[in-house]
Amino acid sequence: MLLRLILLLSSVMSCNGKIHTPHASYLSLSKKEAHTIGQKIWQNECGATTHRLLNWNLGENFLSLGIGHFIWYPKDRQKQFADTFPDFLLFLQKHRVSIPAWLEKEKDCPWHSKQEFDQTQDPRKQNLKKLLTQTIELQMLFIVQRSQKAIANILLSLPLKEKKSFVEKIHLLAQTSHGKYAIIDYINFKGEGTTLKEQYANQGWGLKQVIQNMPNQSTNPVQDFVKAANLLLENRVANAPRDETRWLPGWKNRLSTYLKS
Repeated sequence: MLLRLILLLSSVMSCNGKIHTPHASYLSLSKKEAHTIGQKIWQNECGATTHRLLNWNLGENFLSLGIGHFIWYPKDRQKQFADTFPDFLLFLQKHRVSIPAWLEKEKDCPWHSKQEFDQTQDPRKQNLKKLLTQTIELQMLFIVQRSQKAIANILLSLPLKEKKSFVEKIHLLAQTSHGKYAIIDYINFKGEGTTLKEQYANQGWGLKQVIQNMPNQSTNPVQDFVKAANLLLENRVANAPRDETRWLPGWKNRLSTYLKS
């Protein structure tokens, strides 16, 4: 049985400057593929262990949760990246998963710093870990389905003349499991690239920019994807307002997994 993820990859053809005969396409994953990709993302983010399902990284101003390290900001913090944990909670509720009462009321992360989070014995931490440990499969599904909205958002942000090329590259990547993994993981890993917040010095590093920087003709699209992503992340570090050098080797190692069996 296929898990059909409608990505709204409209094959947009230009005809006198107008959209001509758009139609939906699909990125199809078998249950096995969806599970495998979810496991790889869990490995990338948490070493495939449960003890890192709650993690506040040094130098970050947000809590990372779940196998995809969904971001959760404290109240009144500037949100440079997408706040994905609240979206995941809504996803759980749509799937009729019972969540702790305090989470239904708490829209923002209740801890305000890494130090506070690490030192507190707050029972809410155990509530969160239990919820995340019991919903691994749903987290995988959330990550995979999130790509649907991301691709749609990217297409909406592109000028008409670039849409067709973008869709063709996505289709080419999606011909293999490696390519599907690259698309889905990178969205979870570095975002869509559709907002000004995902830029340094007016240069982005999200999926949008990676696809734009791939060649139009490719015999090895996953390799070209990794090459483009590496260059963009190097540029991100060079343009960053703070020192992000320490993270670059890990980012590059993660990209290299897209080429492995």
